[in-house]
Order: sequence, then C-alpha cells, then structure tokens
Amino acid sequence: MFSSSVDASAREVAIQLLARREYSRAELARKLQQKTFDADEISACLDALAEQSLQSDARFAESFIRSRISRGQGVIRIKGELRQRGVDQETQAAALAAV
Repeated sequence: MFSSSVDASAREVAIQLLARREYSRAELARKLQQKTFDADEISACLDALAEQSLQSDARFAESFIRSRISRGQGVIRIKGELRQRGVDQETQAAALAAV
C-alpha cells in the first residue's frame, strides 16, 4: 500500500461505495479509515471526488431527507441523523429548504 497504488485504491473503494448510494464526506472518510487508508490520502481522495461532483454533502442531504420523509420521520429526527453523519447546519438547512 504505497504511493499511487494507494490513491487509486482509496478512490476505487470510494467510487464503489458511491455507486451504491450517496454518502456524506464524513461517512466516506470513516469507511476509508476502516480500510486502513492514510488520513492524508483519504482527504486528498475526498477533495478530488467533491471537485468532480462525485461526492456532495448537499446532494447526500437532499436524498437522505427525501427518504426519511417518505418513511414518515420528523424534521428534528432527520436533522439529528444528518448531524451524526457529519452534515453541517448550513447544508442541512439548504437541503431541507430544497426538499
């Protein structure tokens, strides 16, 4: 696990995860840490994914809110769950307004 092979692997793992569903940046970071990737590599990988619009906390929050509302969950519970997933207040508010 050295040099560019790690970068490619971290990116590949992140893209495989994102192919299944949206993830917040914090969730992806946790998943990559569990796979024992270096913190600097995780950060660089997540920055690149965000720049390429492959990962977006705003998109994750909107998708998450829609799914929770369809389950009949309330706004307070949804906000709490978003906070646990590392989504900041500003992103939460914008996503709630959009949905």
